[in-house]
Amino acid sequence: GIPRRDEDGDWQLTLNSFQPVEVVFDDNLIKFRIKTLKIEREDQALDNPATIEAAYKLVQADGAIQLERQGEINVEFTGRAQRGVRGVTLRTFLKNKFEQLFRPQLFDTPVRWSERLPEQFQNLQLCSVAIDDGWLQLQLR
Repeated sequence: GIPRRDEDGDWQLTLNSFQPVEVVFDDNLIKFRIKTLKIEREDQALDNPATIEAAYKLVQADGAIQLERQGEINVEFTGRAQRGVRGVTLRTFLKNKFEQLFRPQLFDTPVRWSERLPEQFQNLQLCSVAIDDGWLQLQLR
C-alpha cells in the first residue's frame, strides 16, 4: 500500500466505478492501470478522470522471475485539466505517492515460481515468456 505521511495532508482518490484497476498484457509488458473519477488534496480538487499507469517487463534469471518497471509512472488527466496548475501539482503528487506502490522492482525478492507449484510440477523450467494482445504465454519444459 501507500503509507500515509503527515506532511502530505489529507488526500483521497475516488476510483472509477467500472473496472477501477486493470492489468493489460501487451507489447511484452504488463501494465497496471488505476482509473479515478476525482482527486482531492487539502484545498485542491480535480473532478476530471485520471489514469495512473506503470508498465513492467517480466525478467527471468536463475529460475526466478521479477517484474521490473519500464520508464516512469504515467499520470494522465482527461481534458484541459492536465495543462493547468492544479493538474501539474496533483500529477506530481500522485507520481510521488504511486512510486511507493509501483516500485522499480515490483517484488521485494524475485519469485521462484517452481517452489509455488504442486510437487509433481516443481521440476518444470520456464523456457520463454510472451506477452501480447491480452495474453501472457509461458513455455515450460
